[in-house]
Amino acid sequence: MKIHRKNAKGLRPWYSILLIALVLMLFSHAALAENETADIPVLLEPVGVKMDCATAYRGELSDIEVYDASVIPYVEEIYFPIGGSVEDVHVVTGQKVKAGDALITLNHESKTKEIEALQKKIDALEANSMYADSLAKIDLDILEFELQKLQNQHTPDPQKIALKQLEIEEKISAIAFDQSLRARELSALREELALLQEETAQAVLTAPFDGQIMFCANLKKGSYISAFNPLIYMADSTRLSVQAEYISPSVLRGADQIYALIGAKRYSLTNIPLDTTEYLSKVLAGETIYTQFAFDVPDEDITAGLYAALCLESEVLTDALLIPSNALYSDSAGGRYVYVIENNERTRRNVKTGRMTDWEVQIVEGLTEGEVVYVKE
Repeated sequence: MKIHRKNAKGLRPWYSILLIALVLMLFSHAALAENETADIPVLLEPVGVKMDCATAYRGELSDIEVYDASVIPYVEEIYFPIGGSVEDVHVVTGQKVKAGDALITLNHESKTKEIEALQKKIDALEANSMYADSLAKIDLDILEFELQKLQNQHTPDPQKIALKQLEIEEKISAIAFDQSLRARELSALREELALLQEETAQAVLTAPFDGQIMFCANLKKGSYISAFNPLIYMADSTRLSVQAEYISPSVLRGADQIYALIGAKRYSLTNIPLDTTEYLSKVLAGETIYTQFAFDVPDEDITAGLYAALCLESEVLTDALLIPSNALYSDSAGGRYVYVIENNERTRRNVKTGRMTDWEVQIVEGLTEGEVVYVKE
């Protein structure tokens, strides 16, 4: 319909209003006619253009939540279990180290002197103990000889023999008591020595595994450090995980499958639970909280820093008849239909649908596996 605009100059205002009303009525009539035929769309075959189509197939349908994530290495905080003064720093940020390599050494000169003095005391006590045991044995041998002499007399005196036997028993008890006292003293000194040696060993911070220094505190000789204060962060690129922003445990529990899409591969994952104490401490400190996942099967193709699409799949429906979501049409009455390709022509067919996602639709009735449907752009 063409509407020719005329010059309305000199006409009465009501005539202009009437003309506009007439035009609006004509447009309304045209729109109404178009709506009446909308329920029976007719798709014209494009000339010389190949139709996009898809085949109905049986597969798996589910609800999937996707989160941005990344592959990260295992990172460990390293600290001294004791406080002290720094003697030497052996590494710098970015350096690769082997398990057992020295990272930071504390000044333990005073502890070394204590250990030397204590070791001398232990050695002296052990020597004195051996000497005392030798003297006690001699004394006991003399008593035994005297007893034997009394027993070998022509007329043995039972009273003297009994007294000598009692003296021997008392000597044996005295020797045992002295030995137990020395043993307890030696034990206490050895425990003290072991503690000092342990503290001295703790004065050297060593790498717990092969890896790379991600961060090293700026320390100098003489700097004082506190116990359990993280000084170094080490990364192990052989132990990788997937990290995403915090996902609540209830959401994780509701997922039937958890996996990551990295590159062109899919990797099954298992959630690494966050310790409640650690979670609360991070919340109170205002730190960012993350959720981590371990790879069920390691893969050499995975490296730290890669992007990962973390997928939480739930309500999995198996053996469903599926078509692409853009192959489904709806009419004004709420009915749903597809165009089936038959003899290179499109034929409308009403269908009943089940579960739907942004990408796929389950067909409950109206199609069979293998039929080809038209896919709109």
